[in-house]
Amino acid sequence: MKQLATQLELEPLCCTCQDQPIHIKKRGLCSRCYQRWWERTHRRTRKRTPKEILRSNLVENHGKEILKDFDLLFKKQFWNLTELAKAYGFTRERARQLFKGLYGIPYGQIQKEKTALKQAEMKIWDCVCDPRLKIIDKRDSLVKRGAKAEVLVLEKCEELGYECEYAPKGHVVDFKINGKLVEVKSRNSGSPTRPKGATFYCTTLSPRQQKEADFVIFYVQPQNTFYVFPNTNGRKSFVVRDSGYTHKYEWLNKYRRNMYWERVRKYEEAWHLLK
Repeated sequence: MKQLATQLELEPLCCTCQDQPIHIKKRGLCSRCYQRWWERTHRRTRKRTPKEILRSNLVENHGKEILKDFDLLFKKQFWNLTELAKAYGFTRERARQLFKGLYGIPYGQIQKEKTALKQAEMKIWDCVCDPRLKIIDKRDSLVKRGAKAEVLVLEKCEELGYECEYAPKGHVVDFKINGKLVEVKSRNSGSPTRPKGATFYCTTLSPRQQKEADFVIFYVQPQNTFYVFPNTNGRKSFVVRDSGYTHKYEWLNKYRRNMYWERVRKYEEAWHLLK
């Protein structure tokens, strides 16, 4: 018995548990620890699919937003592969390959469905002059500048959750937002009074627009701001001044003539009026 006890004391112990004698000399482990090591290292793991590998690579290189932008290709009518490729700095062909790798279907099939939906929408609303089709033209013109303002109004209404439709046939206004007829106007340049004075931006309505329009949305591009005016009395013109302009004499800022510009300023970004 004494000999067996001395043998156990002389045998090296397991390097993991430090309790049992070594059973596998190559690993320096006892039988129990060796079994655990075998199960941990030789366990069969599920291989990732090519789609999962592609998604993880895209998230690693471009962030999670790129997957959301790919999903928008199904939802947004005028979001396409060209705009997606420009946003992330690769070619349209590469965007097409990534789309097929992510969803397993060619983008041409989705494009046909979106085109059919667009044509059906145009037949319903009788709107051949869609503003989002006008801005595709490369030439810079007054029509294209006005169409950009209309597209921005559409995107803003979509963001706020408003019901935005094209105006029914026979009306001279642009949109019908929450049941209200709205005319969109834009101005890219103003009329300065003097070299360091205020700049004024003006727009006018036609006689039919004065009668039909419930609201007028005036987009001033240099300021990148919208003015939502209620057209209660059938006004013909709307004038806007620089929002950040103040007269060098403080007493003139409180003068009665400047009270008009204070009333105009309350319509700046007044989207709540369209609820």
